[in-house]
Amino acid sequence: MNEAVASFAKSIKAIEVTAPAKTEYEQGQELSMDGFRVIAVYSDDSKVDVTEQVTVEGYDKDKIGEQKITVTYGNQVGEFTVTVMSPAEQPGEDTGNIQVIPHPDNVMSGTLAKTEELQNILSEEDQAAIEQGAQVKVEFEVSDITDRVPEEDKALTQDVLAGELAGQFIEGTYLDLLLHKTVGDSERQPVTETTGALTVQFTLPENLLNQDTALTRIYKIIRIHEGVPAILDTVLNGSILSFQTDRFSTYALVYSDVPAEQQPETPTITELKVTSPSKVEYTVGEELDRTGLAVTAVYSDGTSRDVTGEAELTGYNKDQAGEQTITVSYGGATATFQVTVKASGNKPDTGGNKPGTSTTPQPGNNGQNPGTQNPGNSGDQNPGNGTQDPGNNGQNIGNNNQTQGTGSSQTPEFKNVSASPRTGDAQNIMVFVCTMLLAAGIVVVVMMRRRRVR
Repeated sequence: MNEAVASFAKSIKAIEVTAPAKTEYEQGQELSMDGFRVIAVYSDDSKVDVTEQVTVEGYDKDKIGEQKITVTYGNQVGEFTVTVMSPAEQPGEDTGNIQVIPHPDNVMSGTLAKTEELQNILSEEDQAAIEQGAQVKVEFEVSDITDRVPEEDKALTQDVLAGELAGQFIEGTYLDLLLHKTVGDSERQPVTETTGALTVQFTLPENLLNQDTALTRIYKIIRIHEGVPAILDTVLNGSILSFQTDRFSTYALVYSDVPAEQQPETPTITELKVTSPSKVEYTVGEELDRTGLAVTAVYSDGTSRDVTGEAELTGYNKDQAGEQTITVSYGGATATFQVTVKASGNKPDTGGNKPGTSTTPQPGNNGQNPGTQNPGNSGDQNPGNGTQDPGNNGQNIGNNNQTQGTGSSQTPEFKNVSASPRTGDAQNIMVFVCTMLLAAGIVVVVMMRRRRVR
């Protein structure tokens, strides 16, 4: 009898592990289990949440590097990965002048997830103030305004739910995202738009979490900013929901429940489209400037998303002169762009001598080599008009058989050679004129003698 009962008992065939929301730690930090979840899948395909009954092993808070954390339940084993970094490796180190202050009335533990994106809050004036030593305080607040959402914002949300998202999503809650900054001693001022996207994350309340293991809950954000609605995708990690935005106003959190087996396949990134930063030429020692950089992820379902703030840039060496290839990485996809780092003594190219332009010779020698002239070789040079030029001291006059202004970098460019005669030129001309007059006189004398002979 006992054997018969045992044959019908269901067994665990797998466990599904959702990693904690926090996967990066500073050396010495304890492992956070917020967002951690384990579902046991049984032989009859039923599922049970066994998060509180599992064993978690493998974390060493003092060991720097990537660590695999083992999750065990019954005879089933799963795992997730975390990274422990030294304090010097912590992201956002270059934003040391910016302090994020959580608002005391903040709900859902709302935060700005990535400190390296805080630069997107600053204007050029703010950057200049920081360079002068000013400190910046950023206040971020997430408020639940479900009971007081502006009627016009609610109407626009309903239009989206009845239109583009018709029959799929329902209202969850309405949130107001408020962002303020204080630069140095200036007054606190609201920020409604940023120069780049910021990653916002918050913890979903229990009433918005999916409690049915047979269903999968999909969340989206409908943003209403200055009367214009926009649909934003989200990422759910346990109970932590995150999304990106560069506008701060009214947000509607909506969701849709679909059967787990009908859950749409997660789209993958097929391409990264990159627009290079505005500055691509640097002097040795200068930091890479991301201003103007734009990175768009293109997904397999045909959608695309701006991931500029999330993309990682590698390959830049501020101390190495020459052309460098910068690699842009996001979600396993990569793209590249080029920058040039010049030695500190070099100045950017301003046009100079380009290929195909003439090189101006040194003044005073007319492009000639003064060491090769041979005075006294009268009659050996070609003046350029077919007549010998006695006593020209090795100089060619006339057209000099030179080709000017052709663009050859091997042919000196002579400018206004005859515009300012020098003493030597005048003497040569006088010798030439006297010679021609003498020759003409000889011809006249010869002709007169012939007439007399006749």
